[in-house]
Amino acid sequence: MGEAAVMTTELFLRIVRYSMLAGAAYDLAFAFPILVAPAPLASLLGVPMPDQEIYLRFLGVFLFGVALFYLMPVLHPGRYFGNVVAAAALRAAGGVFMLVAVIAYDQPRPLLLLGALDMAFAGLHYMSLVPFSGLRVWRLNGADLSARRDRSGGS
Repeated sequence: MGEAAVMTTELFLRIVRYSMLAGAAYDLAFAFPILVAPAPLASLLGVPMPDQEIYLRFLGVFLFGVALFYLMPVLHPGRYFGNVVAAAALRAAGGVFMLVAVIAYDQPRPLLLLGALDMAFAGLHYMSLVPFSGLRVWRLNGADLSARRDRSGGS
């Protein structure tokens, strides 16, 4: 692999890293307020607080875990490409869920924005992998691109 190919690969890996780092930051931006002070966040978003706060706070724990899952490809994107594929699928599912909740079940309209953001992240995560595999990104699970660079004599 030539020097230009290694530089291009590094650029695309950087895009994967930043995409996943942004996703982790987004989840943490909701996880901590949900865990610590969910009422002000609910008020800001215009959604009612549930009667049983424990379930909402548990969602904060889940979001914190998802953020950790997102950070693995930040540290080693080639090894954790499967996490990026799963993140794209999870974001798409969350986005569809929120959009359907508002449109079909008359849930609070601010969920439309959150659903749209999840769909945008899904597209960003998915498209960040396309340079490595074309549109079939699910083939990348476990790919380790660092070995390619080592064989070429790059640093």
